[in-house]
Amino acid sequence: MMLAAAAARGFELTVALPGIDATRGLREDLRARGARVLARPLGRQATSTAGAIAALAADAIDAGRTVARVRPDAILLVLPAPEASPGAMLACTLTRVPTLVFFELVRSDLAVNPRRRGLYRLLARSSQHWVCGSRNNAGTLAHAFGVPAERIAVIYNGTPPPAAVEPGRRERVRATLGLEPGATLVLTTARLAVQKDHAVIVAALPRLVALDPGLVFAWAGDGPARAELERMLEATGVGDHVRVLGRRDDVGDLLAAADLFLLPSRDEGGAAFALLEAFAAGVPAIVSDAGALREIVRDGENGLLFATHDADALVRVLGWALEHREQVAAMAARAAEQARSEYSAEAMLAALLALLAPGRAPLT
Repeated sequence: MMLAAAAARGFELTVALPGIDATRGLREDLRARGARVLARPLGRQATSTAGAIAALAADAIDAGRTVARVRPDAILLVLPAPEASPGAMLACTLTRVPTLVFFELVRSDLAVNPRRRGLYRLLARSSQHWVCGSRNNAGTLAHAFGVPAERIAVIYNGTPPPAAVEPGRRERVRATLGLEPGATLVLTTARLAVQKDHAVIVAALPRLVALDPGLVFAWAGDGPARAELERMLEATGVGDHVRVLGRRDDVGDLLAAADLFLLPSRDEGGAAFALLEAFAAGVPAIVSDAGALREIVRDGENGLLFATHDADALVRVLGWALEHREQVAAMAARAAEQARSEYSAEAMLAALLALLAPGRAPLT
């Protein structure tokens, strides 16, 4: 969608990505969509101080050469982690090409050594636009980099509108999950990792099933904690109430089949895309109060919050939702409207492109 939106404003796109196996599929997809794609040795890693300095210099030289080759009117530098490639940031500053740096995956425990911190403080005085995906992330970055929080703009993730309702879609998906008529399906779409805290669902599971024997949980996602979680589920004696689905590419179908969306993360620095997808699909959301989640969910207004890693709180909140379905449905309707007005892909892209090229025509 970024490509289409940029093209609508008259941009010709060149995309430079690290030339590694992990980006091969993305590079092929971008080429198929009409973008010029360059594979470059960006994002070098090092473990020693000398190695880090060499990696920074090499990234800066390569990024500078790439900019000189392409001669862009504007640069969007997307960093998968805040400390991923300060060399590229430095090169973009030195070229004086209008640049927007988007910091992704900002960890709550982000720490930057004094030498790197000094570089970020120097770069902060440049004309670059710095952007991240939540106020929580902005505060973390500002503290780690030693810069004012207002130096970092916030643009929340955007989601495309949900697909048109297909007759029988909900029933078809629920049947494939083996649900009985009248079952309540609670969906979690998240990587199976400690950070996402599926374990708190396991801890609450026996009491939740006692509240409503028709409860079924579906977990879409895979990850390093899967084997341990499956062992924990078996030990509860009610593990058959959880469907561990693995990685899925039909999240839209799963949301159409779901009655509730549950995201129990221990740490969520940015505005979780999975939550915004649930908002857009009109599925009532119950989330932990970790990090940026409490920026998005206003408790009792557009969703429900429970205390992070607190199984008792999860039982209370989900139990309340089961007993107050009309109120929860009203919250979901407000969340869906919010997704359309504040968290749409169009709104996100327009905000990014307005920073990159304020003189260009707005998106239509």
